Amino acid sequence: MKSELESWLLEALKSGSRGRVVIEAFGTPGVGKSYFCDGLHMRVTENDQNLLYHSIDHYHENFFLRIISKFSLIIRSCWCRWDLFSMACRIVFGFSGLKFLIRIKLIFNFLLVFSVIQLRSKQGRSILLDQGIFQGLWSCCYYQLGSIGSKEVNSLRELICQLIESLDLELLVIIYVSASKKVVVNGLQTRAIRGSSELNSLQMDIIERGICATSSIIDAIHDVVNSHPKVKLIEVPR
Repeated sequence: MKSELESWLLEALKSGSRGRVVIEAFGTPGVGKSYFCDGLHMRVTENDQNLLYHSIDHYHENFFLRIISKFSLIIRSCWCRWDLFSMACRIVFGFSGLKFLIRIKLIFNFLLVFSVIQLRSKQGRSILLDQGIFQGLWSCCYYQLGSIGSKEVNSLRELICQLIESLDLELLVIIYVSASKKVVVNGLQTRAIRGSSELNSLQMDIIERGICATSSIIDAIHDVVNSHPKVKLIEVPR
């Protein structure tokens, strides 16, 4: 499956485009998205393809320096781009029951993803993200403490379609890294950079909630894929 995926990506990258090609990993925290992206980036660049890789783990370990770096990136990209700021707010406020500080954090994270796509990828260049737009939606669903209804799915589909146009995306490839709960738990126990995810507590109810959020977002992704030709989904089981 991995060789088929790499062959498909190489063909997509060789074809070139007038806009941006964004490839993002998606999956439950601990499933190995960063590990998968590290290997994929190495193998693709070995074939002389220019693929930029942006990892959430590449920021400074110090919390304040990390925030300053991310905020600077957002300012440089989203200054006078009120459409992107509005899009981030509309996505986050489309989920109910979120606490105020959680909403602020999620809006910030979406703006960071938008900024990375804006600044780190130029016209005709491709970028690989180990956490992108749909991982941000996973966070919204996780903190909402409930599944996504049909009304929310329809709203998300419309917002994602608008976002694709705003970011001038020619192709958005979502690589769904899937795994059993056992693999997720093992990944949470052994990953080198733990981050601030609640799943690091290894409490089974929290991990189950994370897996349920993944299932809900996958359903939403299928809906978007079926309605927009610029969005592709590829599953990579672990």
